Amino acid sequence: MYDGSDWTPLGTGVDSYVRAIHEYNGNLIVGGDFNTASGTSANKIAKWNPNSSTWSAMGTGMNGYVKSASVYNGTFYAGGDFTTADGLSRDFIASWYETPSVPPVANMNSSANSACAGSCISFSDNSSNSPASWTWSFPGATVTSSSAQNSGSICYSAAGNYTVTLEACNSSGCDITTQNITINSTPSVSFVNQTICEGETAILTASPSTGGGSFVWTPGGATTQTISVNPSVTTNYSVTYTLNGCVSAAFNGSVTVNEVPTLTVTSGTTICSGNSVNLTATPSLAGGNFSWSPGGQTSGSVLVSPSSNTTYVVSYELNGCSAADASTTINVNTTPTLIVSDQTICNGSTATLSATPSSGGGSFLWSPGGETTSSIDVSPTATSNYSVVYTLNACPSTTENATVTVIAAPDVTINDAIICEGEDITISAVISDAGGAYFWSPGGETSSSITVFPSSDITYTVTYTITGCPPATDDAVITVNETPTVTVNDELICAGETANLIANPSISGGTFLWSPGGETTNTIDVSPVASDSYSVVYTLNGCESNAAVSSVTVNPMPDNSVLQNGFELSAVQNSATYQWLDCALYIPVSGATSQSFTPSSNGSYAVEINLNGCVDTSDCNVVAGLGTENQLLPSLLLYPNPANDVIHVIGSENALGYRILDLQGKILLQGVLYDVITPINIEHLADGIYILETSGWSLQTIQFVKQ
Repeated sequence: MYDGSDWTPLGTGVDSYVRAIHEYNGNLIVGGDFNTASGTSANKIAKWNPNSSTWSAMGTGMNGYVKSASVYNGTFYAGGDFTTADGLSRDFIASWYETPSVPPVANMNSSANSACAGSCISFSDNSSNSPASWTWSFPGATVTSSSAQNSGSICYSAAGNYTVTLEACNSSGCDITTQNITINSTPSVSFVNQTICEGETAILTASPSTGGGSFVWTPGGATTQTISVNPSVTTNYSVTYTLNGCVSAAFNGSVTVNEVPTLTVTSGTTICSGNSVNLTATPSLAGGNFSWSPGGQTSGSVLVSPSSNTTYVVSYELNGCSAADASTTINVNTTPTLIVSDQTICNGSTATLSATPSSGGGSFLWSPGGETTSSIDVSPTATSNYSVVYTLNACPSTTENATVTVIAAPDVTINDAIICEGEDITISAVISDAGGAYFWSPGGETSSSITVFPSSDITYTVTYTITGCPPATDDAVITVNETPTVTVNDELICAGETANLIANPSISGGTFLWSPGGETTNTIDVSPVASDSYSVVYTLNGCESNAAVSSVTVNPMPDNSVLQNGFELSAVQNSATYQWLDCALYIPVSGATSQSFTPSSNGSYAVEINLNGCVDTSDCNVVAGLGTENQLLPSLLLYPNPANDVIHVIGSENALGYRILDLQGKILLQGVLYDVITPINIEHLADGIYILETSGWSLQTIQFVKQ
């Protein structure tokens, strides 16, 4: 043992060479080709206690030398040239476990104390005193915990200061250790692309995500945050940024160098006010943006209509580079205006058309006709169009049009109608000429159509008037038919029965329509399998009633099954009323009105069941073997029940006669029971319920099922 300056012995040592050494539970385990340690018998392996400075054996040791040793998950492992360990067969490798006497001292190693975001750090256990379990905590990492002895690579995606915790435990306790880890941000950097015109200078400024780092520009190798460049052609630039040893990705951008264009524009001219002229600007380089003043147009060619002499200036910009402005002047002469009005006349009348100019001194020209005065008289026999142009200082006005509408005496028509009581109707007037005025009576409405809600027969009148012509009138008679009503009965039936539904209208003579089914009679028969609704609509004189709905309630038939237990008969149906019947005369058994019934004498019995008014009767059930003497007879057993092909009867050793009956008492099979267990073939019987009845000295019955 070396304490930093001196070597000291471990007792008196061992009596031969040591090939393996390992700490375990606070003790030192050595292995080799020795047989004693400090005089203590220890075959090939021994344990040194540093607290008591004593050697001790580990069981009876091995029968061959120990060459290697290790500890894994709190268990000690030894390997070597042995085939037994502690007297047990262990070929060349064996394990040894003992409860730790002291808790571990937690300790860890790490591959680094700091890293860039997105990087990984490895952590390994360096605890003493043989921990058996490990609990790692990695807050902020992509993997936040682990129970392995060594963590492997632990990766951090976000920057920050993190504390890694290791808790090492064995059966004697636990210990915790921590280590602080710094994760630095991986910075980013960018700059804004620049566009300049020929001869200009561009300023490129790098914008890092976090300040305090260093820059490198390409091309040029500049290390400042801002650089000035004046390339003659478009050039690409890139910059990288380093902070706390973490290097950003290179950001790539460019400085675009654009050519400066030149510009020309159409020469000036003279126009009449109200007219337009096309101005065209021609740049040396196409694809740019134009701006005209006044007007603000942005196309290369513009159509302008100045009201007075105006100078137009156009600018041109291409890729941020502006050409010198170009200009042109448009001189404007006044264009006169003219007003002429439309006229409406009746056929055979005369209309006067007058043109009013904005300024006097000019000349008129009408078409058709060619008149040159300001007013003309016309008498068309059909609607006609006239136009006039006024010219002043060589500037003609716009051509103004006037329409002389020729109308005939108007005509109006409205139609009679028939509606049902409670309905509305829209009455529309049909006219020969549009443009007139309407008046309805009664009501006083002035639209072309009216919507009315008459409760009885009534006549409506419409008057239609066009200016200058006599009014036209027409009448419409509205007939109001009564809307019928209809009722229908509800029914309560039992399953399988038929209900008769009868529709009763308020007024006879109409037609019926049932749903579902589509029947058209006033009465129908229905047989629903479950409660249902039926509706009927009644139509008279085109007026349809509201649908009347009938509810047909279907009550289920009772279950008429009967269970027989010995002599007792029980109806399966619950919550009903019962009357048991003697099938011999098919008469009620006095007082037998319970769900279960035990007859006082042999015979055939049935039960009549009434469930909510729906009545059904069961099949007859045979009861035999009643008599006090049967109480002393040995019981018979029958199996299987239900049966398929054969039944077995267990009875007395004495011979007994038997017969098999159906539920109506018909004998289907008979014979003798000779043995304690007698098989009976029932293969030929149909599926159903049967009775086995014995005769002779032992009268008994057993009910069984053939399936």
